[in-house]
Amino acid sequence: MPVKVIALVTINDDQPRALAAYLEATLPLLEAVGGSITQRFTVQGQVVGSMPARSVMIIDYPSYEAVQELFESEAYQNIIPTRNLAFKDYTVSVVSMETTVI
Repeated sequence: MPVKVIALVTINDDQPRALAAYLEATLPLLEAVGGSITQRFTVQGQVVGSMPARSVMIIDYPSYEAVQELFESEAYQNIIPTRNLAFKDYTVSVVSMETTVI
């Protein structure tokens, strides 16, 4: 079953090379498991609480297993030190495809 991933990130502006290296390494990994970034947003401000990130991305994956395959792969594990330089904040969550009405 397809899933959506929500990525809350803040880019480290002092590390543009790390960001470029991270994107160069991870975009092919994402494509290899059938994932795609479908939406990107810039956080303009917060209404309640502290701002957790400066950007939000919505990524579609064909399954939860595809998410695990990417993040558990040796290639992704090898790029984690670069990721940690590229981003000040980096949180990834898998959300249900079911729509819940509040």
